[in-house]
Parts: sequence; structure tokens; C-alpha cells
Amino acid sequence: MSVERLSIRPYGPGDLPVWEQWELETDFSPYITHTRPAILEREEDRPSTETLIWMVEVGDLTIGAAWLEDISQGRTRARLSILLGHPRWWDQGLGTEAVRKVCNYGIFHMGLVEIFLHVRELNKRAIRCFQKAGFVVDEVFPRRRFPDGSIQHSIRMKLVNLNRGQY
Repeated sequence: MSVERLSIRPYGPGDLPVWEQWELETDFSPYITHTRPAILEREEDRPSTETLIWMVEVGDLTIGAAWLEDISQGRTRARLSILLGHPRWWDQGLGTEAVRKVCNYGIFHMGLVEIFLHVRELNKRAIRCFQKAGFVVDEVFPRRRFPDGSIQHSIRMKLVNLNRGQY
């Protein structure tokens, strides 16, 4: 029997400063290229219909965010991303728990039939997180140079077995 340690809530007014603080305190560049959804990179403080954002909380503390974007017109597929805001929250299974909650929402409330993501090959922690949540490698893209200077593959993973029993 597992105990839920975290909750997710919709992104709301006032969350952007918390996000910006994470970006100031932690260098995410070796792990991910985008630390926020495209809609927030344009400095709009609200998601669009093609983007759903949740804040990840442990108790009263907001520790990260997860989002579905590039939601297809028929709302059948979406791209997942997650950011835990500080290394003290890494390596505890919290990312996996958050991913499962967001996927659960996508499957049961949105009717998604495909959830996919992109991850850098050297981000082993994230790959392990996504595998524990049921994602498998779908495609490996040619090596390229990332903004942090690293040269590595980008990997597309997708959630398989979108059956309601898993989530």
C-alpha cells in the first residue's frame, strides 16, 4: 500500500514568482532545455486551452510543476513535462508520483489516448522516473548540441498501456 505524499493543484495567480525563484536558485540547464511551458515562456501568466499546468505540493509547500501542452485539437494526445524546483526534492519518487497524477488526469478527465514527452539522454534520473510511471522509449533523435553545450540524443518517450487499471 502506497501513501500519497503530494498533491497537484491548477496553476494560478501568484505561482509565476515561485517558478522564477526556482529558476534563479537551481541550474537546470544540464537536464532540460525548457523550465516552463511555452505559454509561460512568453511571459503570459495564464495557460491556454492547449496547455494545462499543475503545481506540485507537499503539504503547504509548492515544490514543482507539471504540465500538459501541445494538446491536440481532438484532445487525444498531449506532451508532458515536469520540473521539481530544487534538488532537495529529487531522488525521492516525488517526480514519479506527480507524473502519475497528471497522467491520471489526462486519461480519466481528458480522454487522452497518447501522452508523450522528450528527455535528454543524459538525464538518467528523469528517464528512470518516466519509466517507473509506465513510459517507454519511442524514438531516439540524432545527437545535437543543447544550450548548455552538451551534445546528446533527445529521446521521445510515450506512455503505453493507457488502461485505467494502471492509473
